Amino acid sequence: MNASLKQRLKSVARPVIRRLSPPPVLPSAPAEPDPAAKTVSRHFIDQFLQANRDAVSGRVLELSSCPLIDSSGGESATVVDHFEFPQDEDSSDAEFWKDLPSAHYDCAIVVETLEGIFDLRTAAREIARILKPGGTLLATATTTGALGPRENRPVYWRLTPVSLGRLFEEVFGKDSVTTDAFGNYRTCLASLAGIPVEEIETEALAESSPLFVQGVTLRALKPS
Repeated sequence: MNASLKQRLKSVARPVIRRLSPPPVLPSAPAEPDPAAKTVSRHFIDQFLQANRDAVSGRVLELSSCPLIDSSGGESATVVDHFEFPQDEDSSDAEFWKDLPSAHYDCAIVVETLEGIFDLRTAAREIARILKPGGTLLATATTTGALGPRENRPVYWRLTPVSLGRLFEEVFGKDSVTTDAFGNYRTCLASLAGIPVEEIETEALAESSPLFVQGVTLRALKPS
């Protein structure tokens, strides 16, 4: 059999072999989360907050499902006010914001909360309002994740670096906003499958992909 005929037979056999090969076995549902394990998203959020720790000082507002910093642990924060955004779909966004004083906080930390707020433009304006001139916003938002309710809170949006950046540029100004993306193909799959960060290779956590974005971070400075 000459070489040309062998090559033609191989080209025909390859798709046949691929069709006969068994498909990969994929999990039918994510693993049950271990309360003691750290999620992939929380790993990246902690990294972001650690890298921006210089902004966490004075009077700090935390808007998240759980406390993120400890004002008594040697931090520069003197007072930390922690709130959870209302989880009831029937609650009015305006009712929440009206109780927060203007120009009151040196720093606002808003983590995995924006996707559960329907009126995002109002939220951006209100966050700017409650910050002092020169105050800093540190925010994160989920891009890839389950769309079902989390912790009984509805999910309205999935935000990208572009959409999150434009949202806050309207309020803080383009030059005062910096966004970044975290995650890659492997971390997105791991997060959807419920795999904790402790079971993921270090090299996978170090990679960042503009195509497979797991979440977004933002730092914005309110003009003085």
